[in-house]
Amino acid sequence: LSDAALGNFNYTCPISISISNPQCQVGSIEYVQIPAFSQAQIMIIAAMNAGKGIAYLSPTAFGGLQPTQVTALMASHVVNVSAAQLAALREATLSAFPAATISSFTPAQKSLLTASQHSACGC
Repeated sequence: LSDAALGNFNYTCPISISISNPQCQVGSIEYVQIPAFSQAQIMIIAAMNAGKGIAYLSPTAFGGLQPTQVTALMASHVVNVSAAQLAALREATLSAFPAATISSFTPAQKSLLTASQHSACGC
């Protein structure tokens, strides 16, 4: 998938529309597809919706993010990330976020993290 094609993905998905609908292209990205994206492509997704596009990934797909893919995600990119999305990440991925991004995780976002995930990110 080219960067240009990814940049044209639709990220919005009204509740009344199934995620299989073409309007929900970011939400339909699957866990097994995530590792194939470059860090630059993850940043393209993150830049959607005024920098909050990464939150449109399903919790399962979000859990597929790799450590090398999250090192450039800033606090502004994770504002709308849910507790379920954050809890789906492996410890290695959680610890790879920039320190300022980790510090920005809210108590609500961290509410579902396991003890080992808390330890990994120091949050």
